[in-house]
Parts: sequence; C-alpha cells; structure tokens
Amino acid sequence: MADLTPQARPYAKALFKAALETQQEDAVANEVALLSQASQTDQIISMIEDPTERQKVGAILKDLFKAELGKLTANLLNVLTENNRVAMLPELYSAYLALYEEHKKQKNVSVTVPMGVSEAAKQVIKDKLLRKEGDSTNIVFDEVDSLIGGFVIQSGDEVLDLSIKGRLKKLVNQLNI
Repeated sequence: MADLTPQARPYAKALFKAALETQQEDAVANEVALLSQASQTDQIISMIEDPTERQKVGAILKDLFKAELGKLTANLLNVLTENNRVAMLPELYSAYLALYEEHKKQKNVSVTVPMGVSEAAKQVIKDKLLRKEGDSTNIVFDEVDSLIGGFVIQSGDEVLDLSIKGRLKKLVNQLNI
C-alpha cells in the first residue's frame, strides 16, 4: 500500500487549526484516534479496498460512532468520504498527533526492550529519559522477542540503538569495509 502521509498532512493541519479555534484539540485527538483504530479492522480494510464498497465506509463509521464524534470530526469524515480518502485515517491521526504534541510541547519516546525486562530496569531507563527530555515526555515501552539484550530508544526521527543486535550489525558493517 502506498504511503498516504503526504496527502494526510493538509487534512490534519486544517483539522488541527479548526480544533484550536474552537478549543477542542483534546476531544478531536481522541475522536480521530477512535476512527483511526476502527479503520484498521479487517472488515473496514476489506471495504476500503473494494471499489464498490468504498463509499459506504464513511457512513458506516459515522453511524457506528455517532455519539462519540463531535461536529469537526464528523465533518472531516464527510470530506474524507467525498474525496475517497477514508483509507488515510491512520496517517491523518499520526499527522494530527504530531501537531498536537508540538502544540502541547509534549515529546513521545518509544523504548524497545527484550521480553521479560524487569520493571526496575524500565524505571531506571524512564527516570534517565525524563531527566534528559523533560517531565512532559511520554515514554512507551515495547517488548519484542528479536532483542537479546540492550534497548533501542526512538524519539521522533532520532534512534539510539544500544541493543546487542544493533552493536553486532555495527561490528559487521565495520568488518566489511
């Protein structure tokens, strides 16, 4: 599937601007997150991929979440449906979230650790990151099987790979030169 992020950014910017003007940026973030999650279910994906069903997706989502959606998000869903852009909801949410975090001066940091890492080790990493990045930093831990030891920190475009796997890759690259 093609990357829809470039097409999603203008929609996210317009939505964020409207949300700021009406002071609904928190509510809109939650509503778009809800739509993004719903659009990634198997049934909705199959409908989006079927040209005969594609136009129905927006109406189905709007009916499903009628009580949860505010006027701005409902209007967004109408525009996306009219322009056959419902498939970009996950990318639109990511772009909106980036604008939201920048506005709130929040920073998201993802830490990938091996399976079974102790809570004490996670707390040490979290404490050091909070001292370095600030108290408004949101830190999310992701445990994966592919890491033997160490960890990987990702903050925006920056990646700090302190895993054994990363160190081995670096060593192999150095030896191949």
